[in-house]
Amino acid sequence: MSKISLTCEFCKRTFERAKSNYKGGKAFCNKNCIKAYRETLKEARTCKQCGKEFKVLKCTMEKSNSSGNYCCRKCYNEYQKTLVGEKNKDYKRITVKCPVCGKELKKTPSRLKIYKNAFCSVKCRGEYQFNYTGGDKNVNWRGGHSTYRGDFESVKRKHFGGNQFCAICGTTNDINIHHIIPYRLSQDNEVDNLIPLCRSHHKIVESASLPFIESFEKDKLGEAKEYMNVLLRPRQYMTAYKIWRVQNGFENRISGH
Repeated sequence: MSKISLTCEFCKRTFERAKSNYKGGKAFCNKNCIKAYRETLKEARTCKQCGKEFKVLKCTMEKSNSSGNYCCRKCYNEYQKTLVGEKNKDYKRITVKCPVCGKELKKTPSRLKIYKNAFCSVKCRGEYQFNYTGGDKNVNWRGGHSTYRGDFESVKRKHFGGNQFCAICGTTNDINIHHIIPYRLSQDNEVDNLIPLCRSHHKIVESASLPFIESFEKDKLGEAKEYMNVLLRPRQYMTAYKIWRVQNGFENRISGH
């Protein structure tokens, strides 16, 4: 194994390290020297709130003044409470209510102009989106359907059983069987209208192809399916070929996906 001689940044001792393990920059002979070197980068400060002496990295103080003025978050919050008028961080905030649970919270007017609604928690945001932007209330609503009718389940079991891979990236995680021409438009459960896609690529392909498909009249959806198959099938076959090469040791991973 090839080794190189390095000088410890802290104790100045010369030591050897495998060339493959050295990526450049400062070098240290052991963990104790790393800790000791970091202490030299710290600056002694006095907390403005409680008067306690503490140390903080100089690079941290350059990013945030509060890091060099207060020993902890508690002291910082207590100091903020003593500020009045424009010095207080809540000076320009206004009190609003969460549209779901009615809890009061403070937000800046500029933020409300962007987001319109303010939520007290992720749970309330999700509940609001479910109640007010789901189904036919969503701007992307196209009519929808409750279930896939016909023989979709039997076709899926027959042709897409076992380990399926995404036609785009080759992953076997979270696989959905995608209708190339949406079922609500074609009621088509044939194999040439179905393709396995992972959850993320399912969304991408669906959103990218929908405007193109909807530009066709209903009696010409067969042409749209042919066009989409020309785009998707070669990618699916190429992905299958790359998986085969990886499984047989010709490649280390599926590259380019």
